[in-house]
Amino acid sequence: MAKRKVLPKTNLVKNEVLIMTSPMIESLAAGLFLIMGGVSLIPAVILLILRVKLFKYFFLASGVGFYYFLVIALVVPYIPPFGSMSSEESRATNKASVENYFKNLPVDKAKLETDSKMKNDEAAKKKADDEKTAK
Repeated sequence: MAKRKVLPKTNLVKNEVLIMTSPMIESLAAGLFLIMGGVSLIPAVILLILRVKLFKYFFLASGVGFYYFLVIALVVPYIPPFGSMSSEESRATNKASVENYFKNLPVDKAKLETDSKMKNDEAAKKKADDEKTAK
């Protein structure tokens, strides 16, 4: 019977990429976006006070756009693949679920028996060879 090639098991958990974001950097970015949003609204307010119709909608739109961008920047870090949901606890949970998945994969019993039989035969051959060389 021909020997089957056994592929090495890959450990997905070792290859897991750990991405962690710093809360300090996130808070600095949020502050920066707030400042940018406020600064972009200042010209719009000045133009509205002066009743200048030219460009006021542009500045209003840019200010509102910055605040939308700010909302996105503050919400995205808490969406599961990115920020707080990809914490150490959830990584440990994911690691456990991956290991559990691979443990519970349906395995062909005949294949297991054949593999164990082949291992036993190889061990017996090696033992016989060792005994021959010892004599």
